[in-house]
Amino acid sequence: YITESQIQGFAAAFAAIAVMMCLLFRSVKLGLLSMVPNLAPVFLTLGGMGWTGVPLDYVRLLIAPVAIGMAVDYTIHHVTRFRHEFARCGSYEEALRDSFTDVGRSLIITSVVLVAGFSVFTFSVMDSMVAFGLLLSTTILMALVADFLLMPVLLLVFAPFGPERPR
Repeated sequence: YITESQIQGFAAAFAAIAVMMCLLFRSVKLGLLSMVPNLAPVFLTLGGMGWTGVPLDYVRLLIAPVAIGMAVDYTIHHVTRFRHEFARCGSYEEALRDSFTDVGRSLIITSVVLVAGFSVFTFSVMDSMVAFGLLLSTTILMALVADFLLMPVLLLVFAPFGPERPR
């Protein structure tokens, strides 16, 4: 029952976040593209848990909502800055480079702090809390990697801000 309700809640949250992203970015295309790196860390973590036989319990079920919250935050910062830089320069590659220079450091620092904070759980005497700390730390790092590797590829391939301007 808990797993089923978590899946239903996750699906509802995904739909609500997708709508919000479309509204925030004022583009269905960009809103839906931005959901790909937000889902990747959650699916990789939960898939890895299933593949390695790690059972879901009431503590580990909290990984998905926390992870998608972090991933959405990373994506909003990154895409918003990318859009700003593209509007300024008109080049996807230059906008990518400039947005990473500006937002990249902040995302890395945030991730390091969160991973360090959640890694404290690894000193717990409760096995479920140890697993929670490890899994959530890993998921946060995967969210960072998805926003640093997957989101730029999606932005460069699908060009959601329109054609580049001549220099």
